[in-house]
Amino acid sequence: MTYSYRMLVADDQPAYRALRLLGLRLYPENFLSSLEEEQDKPSDEDRETLSQGLSRGLFDQNRTLIGMSSFVPETAQRAAHRAYIGGFNVHPDAQGKGAAQALMRNLVAEARDRGVWQLELYVNEANARARRFYEKHGFRVAGTLPNSIIADAGPETDLFMVCDLRDSS
Repeated sequence: MTYSYRMLVADDQPAYRALRLLGLRLYPENFLSSLEEEQDKPSDEDRETLSQGLSRGLFDQNRTLIGMSSFVPETAQRAAHRAYIGGFNVHPDAQGKGAAQALMRNLVAEARDRGVWQLELYVNEANARARRFYEKHGFRVAGTLPNSIIADAGPETDLFMVCDLRDSS
């Protein structure tokens, strides 16, 4: 399958909102914010978020948004070799079809094009599927963040994962 990747813009807000709410409904443990918080958020807040230029989208051949992530490069000169990725979310219908791999490959390619060689992310310690996916793409656990969120079942721990792009091609 052929996918396209690009920065999301304010006009993408309806598709961005729909995919985000779907992810929150299906996988609430994978997000910091809750479904209720996001449902109550005005559309203008999404548009403002998208206008910052930090959100990336993966589109199928029909130009439907099927995956998204944030890409946040560090701005301080001494940390410009680093970037954070977050909010990694792929539509359930696109899972298992190479969409997540395509999104990650594009994030890595963008990082390299910008001179970034260290990608960083946080993942819920209990999310074994996501951890395996990130490990497959070269990420390694570099630390833990206990009590990262307080969920209905109690405190949860996030793992801080790092991918050194100098070590992979």
